[in-house]
Amino acid sequence: MSKIGSFDYPDTQMGTLLKALDILVTTFHGEAKEETNFASAIGHTNTKSGGYIQKIADLRRYGFIEKGRFVATTNGKKIIHPLSPQEKNSTLDECIMSIALWKALHGRFGSSTPSAEDFKIHLTEVTSDRDQAVKTGDKIRNLYIDAMKYYTATTKLPVKNDRFKMDGKKDENGETEEIPADLVTLRSGETNITLKKTEANINILVSALNEMKNEIKSEKKK
Repeated sequence: MSKIGSFDYPDTQMGTLLKALDILVTTFHGEAKEETNFASAIGHTNTKSGGYIQKIADLRRYGFIEKGRFVATTNGKKIIHPLSPQEKNSTLDECIMSIALWKALHGRFGSSTPSAEDFKIHLTEVTSDRDQAVKTGDKIRNLYIDAMKYYTATTKLPVKNDRFKMDGKKDENGETEEIPADLVTLRSGETNITLKKTEANINILVSALNEMKNEIKSEKKK
């Protein structure tokens, strides 16, 4: 697993991991007693290759298989053989948000897809590792966007940054919080997005507002 700042993050795309998990649960009935057999089944000729080792580490990091064994976790089984679509979605959401970096970034972007430039800005702020953000930002952005394709929760995570204060909202001391001049925010119901005030981020909020407008139009047609 790769690292930026103090954050570990998976290197394998979610679709690839879910295919491997499906093989473990469906073909091996949740437990591979021989590692070599499992490695072969998920497309690797040996258990020493870097790609295989990374894939196994990422399966464990997401909580799909147990540490030290090739056994599907309860969450892994729920995802492959769920009792309902809701159970699969909520379990997968939980596993995705167990990655601290994904959770922190989702707190910044919500359901929006960040531009490459804005992603690196926020990645630097979250991790305090500018050098790695510049060097590996595009790779991390692709991995983040891929993971978010499988994230289904409709509620947005609150922005967990003390500098992000909402206009008109009371803090713990009952005082009204204000929005810093270099930030722009959109709050409506469960939508809570606060971003750096840049042209690209304003376009993100405009897109969010357009989505709200389309939802209102759809409701009126019903």
